[in-house]
Parts: sequence; structure tokens; C-alpha cells
Amino acid sequence: MEEFIPENLEEAGRRYSGFGKDLYRQIEQRFPDVFSNLQYYQCIDIQTEDSCAIYTNDQNSFVFSLIPYAKK
Repeated sequence: MEEFIPENLEEAGRRYSGFGKDLYRQIEQRFPDVFSNLQYYQCIDIQTEDSCAIYTNDQNSFVFSLIPYAKK
């Protein structure tokens, strides 16, 4: 089981440079309601370069997971 710590969008942007690095900004532009409910996290034990964001509201939740070595 991996461990994560919270980080803000600026920290995630500086740290993560892999595949999908612009995803959070694209969500901000296209889906501002989703963007305003994202919480960002950094993995601290296994794959520290990964980034994830968790969306939650009263009815739904889901996770974006960015992995730098993923390909299109």
C-alpha cells in the first residue's frame, strides 16, 4: 500500500514533468467545477514521481493518477 502526502497545485506542477503534466490545467480550463474540488497528493514511498488528484463532492468521487512513464 502506497503512502501519499497532500500538496498544492503549484508544488505538483513544479515536481511532476511526465506524461499528462498539463492535465490539471486542462481540467481547470474545461471543467472548473471539477477543478475546484480537486485535492492533490504526492506518493512518498514507492513511486515518488507519481502525482494524483482526488475529486470529491456530495455525490461522487474519483481519482486522476499521473504516472510519468505512461505513453499516449
